[in-house]
Amino acid sequence: MKKITLLFTFLAISLGHAQSLPIDFADPLDANFTAAGGAVFSVTADGTNAIGQIIGGAAQYDSRMDLVLDTYIDMTTPAKTFTFEYYTTEDIVMNGLLQIGAEQDGGFAIEKGFVTDGNIGWETITIDFSDATNGYPNAADPVVFGQYAQISVFTNFADTGVSTYWIDDIAGAANGAAVPQPLTSLVVDFETATTFLGDTNLTYTDLVANDVTDGANSSATVGQLSGINTGLYSNAQLLVSENFDMSAGDKGFSIMVKGPRAIPVIKFKLEGGAANEKDAAYTTPGVWQKLTFDFTADTSVTHNKVVIFVDFATAASAVPADDVFMIDNLEFDVLSTLSAKSFSSSSVKMYPNPANDILNFSSASKKALNVAVYDLLGKQVLRANAIQSELNISSLNPGMYFVNMTQGSSTSTKKLLVK
Repeated sequence: MKKITLLFTFLAISLGHAQSLPIDFADPLDANFTAAGGAVFSVTADGTNAIGQIIGGAAQYDSRMDLVLDTYIDMTTPAKTFTFEYYTTEDIVMNGLLQIGAEQDGGFAIEKGFVTDGNIGWETITIDFSDATNGYPNAADPVVFGQYAQISVFTNFADTGVSTYWIDDIAGAANGAAVPQPLTSLVVDFETATTFLGDTNLTYTDLVANDVTDGANSSATVGQLSGINTGLYSNAQLLVSENFDMSAGDKGFSIMVKGPRAIPVIKFKLEGGAANEKDAAYTTPGVWQKLTFDFTADTSVTHNKVVIFVDFATAASAVPADDVFMIDNLEFDVLSTLSAKSFSSSSVKMYPNPANDILNFSSASKKALNVAVYDLLGKQVLRANAIQSELNISSLNPGMYFVNMTQGSSTSTKKLLVK
């Protein structure tokens, strides 16, 4: 059995060239598909009629085609049926799946399966979404119909074969409002009220006074997260209506964090379309630290929600105050402009690694270092100030640790294996 997966992503392109359902491939903008998962798309002709041609990739679930539109699909109306013309060269019945996602308010993607007639040639695929389910992994949750900026067609779903297919006249449902132009940059400075929300028993509070203004962050007000792990996946969320434009493949996020204890895994997740997440470690208890998240491999234009798990999947602390953290200065921009001020690879060196008794440091500036060592649970196990060249680590048990080095206003964190 062969398979081709087709994904259409509807988002903003430009005013005056409104792309919305139906799509007949006669509009030159219909050729603006981008391939993923090994698939290849082009516009060809069936006689004098323009059609879409799809050469499938071997990816089992990810082979897809993405198209940017400027009009939402409105699934809040009674019009919930989609149709498209589809040509297959396979004389066998094939299972497919239609999914729409990138919901305007950050809701789940929804989906419905379909089956081909098993004949070679053109057929009309008709799919009624009135009894659709949420996409993986949210299938058990009730469906809440909304406004969607992404539509995905999977043929021979979950198969790894490849072949060439043709598609035309994608239609159905109802067109909604215009999709806002996606953001190419964003700064949330927390000096005015934000739209951050707490989720899964985390409490978010805006405009809290910054109690440490003499270091890396002199802001007057910040955001406060209380009960960061009251629930298993407690988190803070920010929804943006415009979506993030990651299409250039050079973007990243940064945020400043301050809390009473070190945390090995702070998870920064983007939702809307295919979710993506990155991790960073907070290693400077009581001090503001800028965390940077590299999303340069992500070219999506459908992400519209930031979700921050400050202490991912960890039980609540015995002391409630240990689960209160501050955040500030969320930025979305070109990654190279977000880098935290840190040591270059040549300015401070830590060796040997692995180590057992003595850990050595060398600094190009010859300035003293303040060093703190944390275990994988974020507990500080060793600290020494004004170090010039070495640190005795003989008291540490074998295992992996994080070593945080501070020199003036610069900081760096490295992993250390103790033998």
